[in-house]
Amino acid sequence: MRTAEISSANRINKAGCFPNQGRQLIVPFRFKMSNLEIDRLRRIVEEQQRRLEEAEQRSEEERRRRQEAEERTSKTTLPALLDGLHAHLSLGLEVQRDSTQSTRGDPSNATNKLRPDKIRVWEQFATDQEAIWQLLMDSDLINERHFTSLHTLQEEGEAVRRRLISSELDLNHFLRLTVEDHVSRIIEIIYQNSELREAFGLKGSIRFENHANTLSPERQIENAMDSMDIRGRAPPRRRSPRLLAREQHDGLVESNTPVKTSTIRGGRPRADQFCVYNITRGASETDYRVPAYIKEFKAPHKLKLGFINEGLQDMDLELVVQYNEAESAQDRFKRLIAAVITQAFDYAVDARVKYAMISTGEADIYLKIDDDPSTVYYYLSVPKADVGETTAWDPNTDSPNRLHLTAVGQLLAFTLQAIKTPLWSHEWRQRAHDTLAKWEVMYTDMLDKVQDDDEPPGSEYRPRPNANDFIWISPIRIRRRRLPINYGGCQPPPEQPQPDDDDEFDSDTPSRTRQVTDLLSRSHPASLKAMSTPSPSGPDNQQRQNNRRYCTVKCLRGLIDSGPLDPACPNVRDHGKHSHSIDQSQLLSLLSQQLSESLAVDCETLGIHGSRGVLLKVTLSSFGYTMPAKCTIPEFVHHLKHEATVYQQLLPVQGIHVPLYLGSLDLDPPCNYDGIADLVHMMLLGPGGQPIARVLNTANRQDLIEKTKQSLVAIHRLGVEHRDAEPRNLLWNPEIKTVVLIDFERAQIHEPRPVLGVLSPNPKRKRTPSLGLCKPLPERRFATDINLAVNELRDLNKWDGRKVLGEI
Repeated sequence: MRTAEISSANRINKAGCFPNQGRQLIVPFRFKMSNLEIDRLRRIVEEQQRRLEEAEQRSEEERRRRQEAEERTSKTTLPALLDGLHAHLSLGLEVQRDSTQSTRGDPSNATNKLRPDKIRVWEQFATDQEAIWQLLMDSDLINERHFTSLHTLQEEGEAVRRRLISSELDLNHFLRLTVEDHVSRIIEIIYQNSELREAFGLKGSIRFENHANTLSPERQIENAMDSMDIRGRAPPRRRSPRLLAREQHDGLVESNTPVKTSTIRGGRPRADQFCVYNITRGASETDYRVPAYIKEFKAPHKLKLGFINEGLQDMDLELVVQYNEAESAQDRFKRLIAAVITQAFDYAVDARVKYAMISTGEADIYLKIDDDPSTVYYYLSVPKADVGETTAWDPNTDSPNRLHLTAVGQLLAFTLQAIKTPLWSHEWRQRAHDTLAKWEVMYTDMLDKVQDDDEPPGSEYRPRPNANDFIWISPIRIRRRRLPINYGGCQPPPEQPQPDDDDEFDSDTPSRTRQVTDLLSRSHPASLKAMSTPSPSGPDNQQRQNNRRYCTVKCLRGLIDSGPLDPACPNVRDHGKHSHSIDQSQLLSLLSQQLSESLAVDCETLGIHGSRGVLLKVTLSSFGYTMPAKCTIPEFVHHLKHEATVYQQLLPVQGIHVPLYLGSLDLDPPCNYDGIADLVHMMLLGPGGQPIARVLNTANRQDLIEKTKQSLVAIHRLGVEHRDAEPRNLLWNPEIKTVVLIDFERAQIHEPRPVLGVLSPNPKRKRTPSLGLCKPLPERRFATDINLAVNELRDLNKWDGRKVLGEI
């Protein structure tokens, strides 16, 4: 374009139009740039692009860091929890291998143990566990964040790695921190999920407890040991001589006089730990607890993984227990493992539980006892070897993983199986004791012999043949499409296309679900159904649950006083047509006969126990009378007899401010309480009500305090000082709208004392009592009773089941 045309075009363009009205094409002028200039501009553009990309990358990294920080500090999902627990805690187990720095064993293990005839592999373990995971993975819970953050797990893992396991106590602490507390929390969350609660038939939570000092005459010694300082001295208490003498007289403190200890059933064998199932009932019924399974701890430096690998196998114990001079090292390994299993087996039989386990921290041996107690079944789990250094879990893919093989994954599914299984009956336990042989399990001696003479070929773990299928199952996977929960458990999920080769595992095909379903339907089709319906093993072998409700106070009072029937009693139809068919003495006689014949019928332990008593629910089957019963062991019978004496003193207020007392019985044969102790004496009471802390709130607090004071004043007027009027011993009875006092083991009866009269004329100057004159009762001590109760109720903000149910 010529210069004049360019100038003209520029002028007109500034005016906003073209002079040719679009009829003439104007071509802009192009400057020719050198290659150097082009390269320079290209470098500028590339530099700007690089800076932009770096800025975006920094921004993305910062976003990722914030997201990772949030992920690490926020609640996790169940799969993430299992992965984090394995990575940060389970892999942190370190064993003290220096024998001079670790415990050598406890000779008290040398006790006479009931032994099985056979030890066999648990073939269905994988199927049973996988059925549990199917239900969990098909629920919304799997994607919900409820659990401990990864940051917390990492910090706890650092603490774990700093401590070597050198004793059973160390192992107990390690497993509580890394496994048991998390299993309890997971089941608590499952219980809050209505779908899973129904699918598993859950009725409450679980807790791992060691109640070795329950119902134990050694409890006072153990408590004193707990309070000693590092030099073995008990902390001093400042008391005046007068108070000290009074406390010794009342039995509140130990005197310096040696006390002869009862030798009855001394040194009872006790399991290391129980998994306790807490079952919640309605407001009008008593919550109760039952053992789900028992746990035995064996320190890993004593029961080495190599010993387990060589010794754990199918065994006939009649052959294993026989010593032979020409026996091999493996024979000694087998005998050692058989001894360990026998110890757990004996505790499980006494507790009437179907399941048990032995844990060394490195390995878990899961045990099952079926209808025939002569055979115990085992499954070996070694989480560190089964899983490896990583679980292979990826939250963004549906790839196979080994989360179900982690310590928490295995124990979670095992626990969900166990808590749904009813206890075996007392007859089952008795039959086991009558038919099975006993073995003097010298565990410590065998352990020393094995360690001195033998060394296992290697401690390298080799999965058992029956474990291979379970290792490959990988049930914990992110579902692309959620399947509905099958509450009945009989119908498998919709079928997926079968793979071309059934023998080859292909993790990338959708046939994985089909393989799992086929495994369930082929091997154990009723596994899922068993989660919601107990499988009957025979009416004579399983504990029958007593579903009757307690008789009303009015009903039981009518029985005692030969009064009328109470139409409101839930069991009135069985008591008689127009009046009570029996009286109080006949009730005691018939119930004593019933309990002597069978403890499996209408006699149920509620898992509520204290230092001296256990609560049972008993029914006279022939007439339907149902009431709570407080039972105890031989060492504490005198405490229950003292309590019965107190109830008789409180006869005018029975059924109002204290429970009705219907009488006492001796149990012959004894009732074994969950493998802890044999109960020999029973005290029958009327229902008291609900723990006061369960109904206490801001609105009714003052009213309940006043009613508590009224009940205490009522017993004080009859000369009884409670001396333990804490909330755990206070019940609210909605039937009669009063606070009911219970647990009078420590109560003291103050008999009215005549005042001194005039001196008699004899040389010894004896005083003659003035008739009709009595010293006032100790009002100051009664005031202490009231003040204790009032202060406790004022400070009580919420119900703590452990505190309320701690003592009877």
